Amino acid sequence: MEDIQTKMSTAETQHKEIQRQQVQSVSEFDKQKALLDQKIEFLEKALEDSNKREKEISMELKNSKKEFLNQNKEQTTLLEK
Repeated sequence: MEDIQTKMSTAETQHKEIQRQQVQSVSEFDKQKALLDQKIEFLEKALEDSNKREKEISMELKNSKKEFLNQNKEQTTLLEK
């Protein structure tokens, strides 16, 4: 009878340890998931900002090119006179 109680106690202890480890694993998983979600959000924002900046630079370049061509045309016109 004592042997059965000892085995039951040991099994109970092992069961509690397994439950504790499971809770710890779930907690660690949730923590890692939250960190990865945060990283995804940061990278998406950075990509959005980069795309916006790329469009701005592209427009600046286009405007500069247009202005340069207009000045060049004006100078050519003046030289031809």
